[in-house]
Amino acid sequence: ADRFDHAQLSSSMIANVICDALKDDLELSRKNARSLVQQRYRNAKPSYNKLWRGREKAIAQLFGS
Repeated sequence: ADRFDHAQLSSSMIANVICDALKDDLELSRKNARSLVQQRYRNAKPSYNKLWRGREKAIAQLFGS
């Protein structure tokens, strides 16, 4: 059940996937963020906007908003 279409892949899910990586490297690139998401959710092709929102949510989780 690890197959997601783009609608099901939320920015919160993206945030959860990239949170630890961001903790280590706040300059985490979108390309690296996307490959982390694709490792976790096989067929995911997150949009630029969704990756960006996920990154902002992850930063808010790490540092408070």
